[in-house]
Parts: sequence; C-alpha cells; structure tokens
Amino acid sequence: MKTMIVHAAQYENLFEQAYKIFCSYRKKPWSFEIFSRSMRQPLSLMMVQANTYAKDDYNQVVAFAILSNVLDEIELEDIAVKDDYLQKGAATALINSIIKDAAEHQASQILLEVASSNIAAQKLYKKHGFYQCGLRKGYYQDANDANSNQADDAILMRLTIA
Repeated sequence: MKTMIVHAAQYENLFEQAYKIFCSYRKKPWSFEIFSRSMRQPLSLMMVQANTYAKDDYNQVVAFAILSNVLDEIELEDIAVKDDYLQKGAATALINSIIKDAAEHQASQILLEVASSNIAAQKLYKKHGFYQCGLRKGYYQDANDANSNQADDAILMRLTIA
C-alpha cells in the first residue's frame, strides 16, 4: 500500500469516504453539499492510500484537511484522521503538507481554532509551531446535551510563516 497526500478537488469520488470520517466526530456535521464545497477549496487536502503504485489508483481516505485562503492568510477549518490511523503520523503528515503549501502560496500565517478540551490536537499544533492568539469563551456547546449551559472554549491558534 502506498499513502499519498493529494489536493482533494482532484478526487471528488472520495468525498463520501472523507465525509464519513467528518461525521464520525462531529456533533452537528455540515451537510454533504457544504462539506463537498469546502473540500473543493484549492488548498484542501486528503491523505489517501492506493492498492498499487499506479497513478490515480487511490481508493481509501485516511485523513483530510479543509482549508480556506483569504488574502495572505490560510485558515485550517477542519482536520480529521480515520480512527484506524490515529497516532500513526497521519495528522503530522497533513500539517507538514499544509505548512509547505502555505509557504508555496506565500501565506503570512495559518490560523485555526481548537476546543480547549482537545489536548492532543493542541499538543500537535504546538509541536508544529502554532501558538495561542485568542480565546472564544463557550464557543462549542456540550456534546451530550444541546440544551446544556456547558460549553467548551475555542482556543485560537496561529502559525506565522517565515
């Protein structure tokens, strides 16, 4: 098996697999239409596996990242890894590709938000040079009860591209 990172818009036939990963961890997932539109952003990425080394023989989505570009800023809107590939370097590979692509597109920074309870993601981002630049109090509503007053904060993070 060969693993590759590809620009998502080139492989729309794999969007349904990516959407399943997306829905597996989202409390209130976007519609498939909105998700697909986001994946068509020029900088959005998918990590896929191929059964052979033949070009375009990609058949399994391992991870994805949804990115948008405004002027010289890149926003990481979403990133997810299939459960079977957690803690196996998939997220690190995606983030490395995001940083490389951002530099190639002459972006000045990459911005993202992460739930304050998602310690693993925060550690991953910090390992790649992201730092906290803001906080949105009570941004994420409690996962177990939509009527709950409990909410998780969103930590805003930034990576300045040299």
